[in-house]
Amino acid sequence: MALQNSGAISLDDIHVEAGGTSGTSVSINDSDIRSMICKSCGATADFGEYYGATSTTYIEGAGGTTNTSGNFKFHIFNSSSNFVINAAATGCASTTVDYIVIAGGGGAAGSNGGIGAGGGGAGGYATGTFTGNTATHGVTIGAGGNNGIGFGDSGVNPGNNGNDSALGNIVTATAGGRGGSMGAQGTGGQPGGSGGGGAGAGGNPTGSGGEGTTNQGNDGGFQVSPHVPDDSSGGGGKGAAGSQASSPQYPSGAAPGGAGSTTGDANGPGETRGGGGGGGGRSATSRAQGGSGGGGQGGFSHISGGGDPSPGLVAVANPGAANTGGGGGGGGWRLPCSSRGGQGGSGVVLVRYQYQG
Repeated sequence: MALQNSGAISLDDIHVEAGGTSGTSVSINDSDIRSMICKSCGATADFGEYYGATSTTYIEGAGGTTNTSGNFKFHIFNSSSNFVINAAATGCASTTVDYIVIAGGGGAAGSNGGIGAGGGGAGGYATGTFTGNTATHGVTIGAGGNNGIGFGDSGVNPGNNGNDSALGNIVTATAGGRGGSMGAQGTGGQPGGSGGGGAGAGGNPTGSGGEGTTNQGNDGGFQVSPHVPDDSSGGGGKGAAGSQASSPQYPSGAAPGGAGSTTGDANGPGETRGGGGGGGGRSATSRAQGGSGGGGQGGFSHISGGGDPSPGLVAVANPGAANTGGGGGGGGWRLPCSSRGGQGGSGVVLVRYQYQG
């Protein structure tokens, strides 16, 4: 209950409102007394400033896995659940809740027709704040997109976009775009939180990269001319666009996924998340790394003989890391057999608030 708005106020009245026992020792410079009117230690205060003041209490939340650092508490949600605010802040305590919401990363296709598949785009990575009033907020963790399988020259399953993640009605992070693929069913990299990377074959529409969502991610890489038709581009990440195969930086191989990010005050440990998947290549030297922050490495694979630079070698594309929103790695070249792309990594939700003074 707040102090009165008029009349005489004693130090003992203030002490009781702050949670003390009447008649016990108290100083106007005690932290709980000062915090009622947001005064720093030693600052001048007038008893009139305490009219209507209340004791300072802090946000109390529940849900997910919790840890603390300094005066802040962090909640990490690796699966769908609820974030419950059981008590709002009063007095001079902060009412702000910081969040990071990351969607599921895009899956990548398998190889088809001698062409590497583009890396999946990272799931959208959204940051911001809201006021921590008493409420229950549903937490939805988006799954990563399924990987695709190539079928020699006959066609390709291009894989799927990831799935959205959300924190109640406050924010939704957009699913990562799937990587591009070649063949009769081939597609360019798809748009998403971050866009999927383009498949090999520069002038072909399948070489295009998908667009990222503003403030959540970046575009997937695309082929440029002159092109190396066997290799592909990386999916976009939160921190950077996917790199372009056949560019001056990657003149004879698949290109890596875009880097992830550590941005957001809710990221207490400072972990990197939201990396794009690497493009699939033709040889061990041309497969591409996933972007930092959970992006899957692209694959490569070969039949024996036929003048292949790495006969008989096979490396499966890696999935995006769980709970990072990383994009799956693109499937590598392989004929006449099929190869698989990497599945996208699942998303995550993190929140932070002040829980003590």
